[in-house]
Amino acid sequence: MDQVWLSKVKSGETAWLMAARRGHVTLLQKLWNLAKELQLTPQELRDQVWLSKDESDKMSLHIAARQGRVEVLMKLWDFAEESQLQAEFWDNVWDSKDKSGKSPSEMALEGGHDEIFEELWNWLTE
Repeated sequence: MDQVWLSKVKSGETAWLMAARRGHVTLLQKLWNLAKELQLTPQELRDQVWLSKDESDKMSLHIAARQGRVEVLMKLWDFAEESQLQAEFWDNVWDSKDKSGKSPSEMALEGGHDEIFEELWNWLTE
């Protein structure tokens, strides 16, 4: 079962990243439930969920911000809260840059996704 969780396709994407990219909130929830079943440690959750990247160094938050996927963004935050990794989430993800040098907030602004940027900003300032 953990092989499904950890496996990557050619582009370097995990099932987690693919679900975020396609806006499949239900699949993200199923993968989250699987992670809990596997009893991943906080470190494993951080490394394999929040910090997993595709070949262009985009994390799930970059993907949600770039595509304006509010539902995905909200679900990611719910998971961070549930796992008590909000500080880790922000310390490692908020200002992270992909290969093009852009952070999730910059991607949201570039894409005209003001609601995404506002949510990111609100979470940062909570």
